[in-house]
Amino acid sequence: MSSSNINSSNSFDLLEQIHNDGFGVSYTDIDDDDATVAGTNIRGPSLTRITFKVPGDELAKDKAKAILILAKEVIDCLQVEFPSVKLLPWKTEEVTPLSNFKASLPTDPKIAEAFLFGYSRFFAKQNGIFRLLLQHDASIAREDIAEFGRANINQPKVQFLNPSQSNTLQPTILGFLTGSASEMAASPVFGEVLRKTFNLKVLGMKWNSINIKNAPKNSSWRDRQALQIEVDAVESREKDIPTAMALFFNKLTRDTSKTLFGTPMMFVPTPQGWQNSTRLSQRVRVQILGQATIVASISSIGLDNVNLLNKINPEGKTLMEALMSISSITPKKNKNGKEIFGRLFHAITPTTDTGCYTVSFFNVNLNEASSVISALPLFIESEFLKSVLQPFAEPSLSKRRKQDNGIQPPEYSCPKKTLPWMQC
Repeated sequence: MSSSNINSSNSFDLLEQIHNDGFGVSYTDIDDDDATVAGTNIRGPSLTRITFKVPGDELAKDKAKAILILAKEVIDCLQVEFPSVKLLPWKTEEVTPLSNFKASLPTDPKIAEAFLFGYSRFFAKQNGIFRLLLQHDASIAREDIAEFGRANINQPKVQFLNPSQSNTLQPTILGFLTGSASEMAASPVFGEVLRKTFNLKVLGMKWNSINIKNAPKNSSWRDRQALQIEVDAVESREKDIPTAMALFFNKLTRDTSKTLFGTPMMFVPTPQGWQNSTRLSQRVRVQILGQATIVASISSIGLDNVNLLNKINPEGKTLMEALMSISSITPKKNKNGKEIFGRLFHAITPTTDTGCYTVSFFNVNLNEASSVISALPLFIESEFLKSVLQPFAEPSLSKRRKQDNGIQPPEYSCPKKTLPWMQC
């Protein structure tokens, strides 16, 4: 494997290309709201792939049958809330009048195999994590299904129901990006840049917890979260995507154009069975404890009415890249007691709105970062001798909502902390 599967364009250029092309449907948006019935010109119902977990019955003699009944109860509950929901075989890619719809989940294991991804008539695991393809009225949004799961199904370490991370028929979890910020998982355009960076057909993201054995008591599971990456298993094998991601992310560089939007991140693979490998589990443990420190130490602010894709020099460097290169003037001390400064901003996450970004920074830089952001137009003109083409209004916080229980948040999620002059 070489770097041939890594796009030669940097993330800032890819972002500009995506916006210039008119970013539309995201590869992380698995609601096919524009799905049409084959052979007609009428707009058809929406398709959504969901992922759900149910606990197994340890005392059951026929574990495959027992867990299928529990899975059916979960889906029946979903259908009470959304009566229009019908089930389709998992591998359905095009809906036709001949599609094999089911009004409810079959309880015959041989029939259920075609509908439940991850299930077989020989199922004998302690818990079941399955995927299912739903057809439903277009009025039912992805977030409606996620909210139903939060309110009625989700119980930490027991069961959950969410819209799936991606629309692939053969999903596989590659691993996590430590150093990531939760806003990245909520940004379809961030996911699109990540997808294009590795020339993938499909990519899914989720802000998810990383389970490690014997976690420190002072470490909250909410802090042990990072950006989880899902791709198609066949494409991953053919292109050796884990190696490509390790080549791209796992390196030391001060060049912001060599990383994803200038944010220092590390790819941590979690192949199937990684918990049983001493070497892999130890690596994951070290990385996630470092990630927990980052998550607990970061604040985020939403910026509107800014154009960070404007160029500041003939070489095409954007304001976004330039801002990610700014050094902090606030002194800190590393583990060895040496005075360091580091960069002012940890991450700038774009959204589908070209004038809206989320800026993340370490709390120790709060005063300095708030001063720069509050006077951003003047700072840019002074620092880079450049005015923006899009007129600057006073930077303001987008109306965002808080994420809940580790579920992938909507695109505009409320930052953990905001400056005094900003209001949601």
